[in-house]
Amino acid sequence: MEKFPLDLLRYGTRSHSIILVDRDDHVTFYEKRMAQAPQIGRSTVWADKKVTFKLDPPSRNV
Repeated sequence: MEKFPLDLLRYGTRSHSIILVDRDDHVTFYEKRMAQAPQIGRSTVWADKKVTFKLDPPSRNV
């Protein structure tokens, strides 16, 4: 069994993601994640990402 690393200051959620789809099929994906593991005596560095795109209509050849 591996022991928990004691040099980590905090333990918990490392990322948050949200996917939004509007009535016009526009999608927005947001993500906030830790850019690096938190260390004792240092502030946590977070990275943000946003991706947008439009969904294609369903194919009628199914």
